[in-house]
Parts: sequence; C-alpha cells; structure tokens
Amino acid sequence: MHLLNTETLRLESFAGSSIPDYAILSHTWDEEEILFGDICDPSKPLPVNKRGFAKIKGSCDQARQHEYSYIWIDACCIDKSSSAELSEAINSMFQWYQNSGCCYAYLADIDQPQGHGTTTNMIEDSRWFTRGWTLQELIAPRSVLFYDSNWNFIGERDDLSDSNALTKTICQRTGIPSRYCAKDVLGSASVNNPS
Repeated sequence: MHLLNTETLRLESFAGSSIPDYAILSHTWDEEEILFGDICDPSKPLPVNKRGFAKIKGSCDQARQHEYSYIWIDACCIDKSSSAELSEAINSMFQWYQNSGCCYAYLADIDQPQGHGTTTNMIEDSRWFTRGWTLQELIAPRSVLFYDSNWNFIGERDDLSDSNALTKTICQRTGIPSRYCAKDVLGSASVNNPS
C-alpha cells in the first residue's frame, strides 16, 4: 500500500502490520489530477503548477491537523501502469476505507459563500454523489468529514441528530437509511430489509 507522507508530499510503501494510521480522501477527479508518476520519484520536483496539486496539499494539511502523518488518495497512491497493483487496489479499496482513521469527502464543486453555511441544495447537486464509488466511501470509514472546495468544514456523516440537514441530504440523495450512516452499524444492514 502506498501512502502519501503529509509533510513531504512523497509516497512511501507499507505492507501488513507496518501500515501506519492514515486518513483517506474521497473526491471526484478533475483535470490535471496528481498521479502516481508525478510524485513517485523523490528526485523530481513536486508538480506544484498542476491544478490538482492544491487538492493534494489541502488533503495533507487537513490530515496533519488531525494528527495523521499519512493519507491515501486514489489518484496518486495507485500505480495504474501495473495491472496487478491496480487490481489489488480495486479489490482492497473497501478495506482501505474501513481501516482509515478518517475519511475526508472533498466536494470540489461546492463553494460556501463567505460567512454563510452550505445549503443542502448545494450539497445535493454535488458531482460526488454521482460516482459509483460513493457508497463504499460513505459507509466503510469509521468517520467521514465533508469539506467544500476551499477546505471549509461542512459537517460529518456521524451526526445523526434530527436537525442535521447534511445527514438528511446524504440519506435522501443516496437512498441509505440514516441509521446506516452511523459508524459501527453497517453489520446490522441487510439487502433483504434495507429500510
């Protein structure tokens, strides 16, 4: 498993019990994503002029604030030129999200107006909900924290209070009953009785 060091923004490899605590990013891909080849060679300069670098840097900054020295980001932590590594990553992804300390759901197309909270209409329209990976990235991690394009905190998945508009929006948009959005309840879910 390749993890991005949140201080150096360089990849490090780990296996088995040597895998440290890490955060993980859930996001939509945009133009000029930072890929494995952009950062795997420490002798090459970091691609700071690519548009995707701001997302990588913001992810690392957020992870460091939560005291994580490492973060996993699919765009740059998988060597897609290796079919074996790509296959392993696809087969391991749910487990990697489940084993992460925290998942940051980065909604790149949401921009909170200065001094105003994010409206549920804005969140409902996010591209993040249209991806095939959204389900596992929403339910597998222990904790999911939502951020807008400027890394302003929107809310967290586990706040299931009746007044939490974010949870209501997530449940309505995905069709997942709210009780399954809470951590550690996924095991009680059934495909025979999803409600």
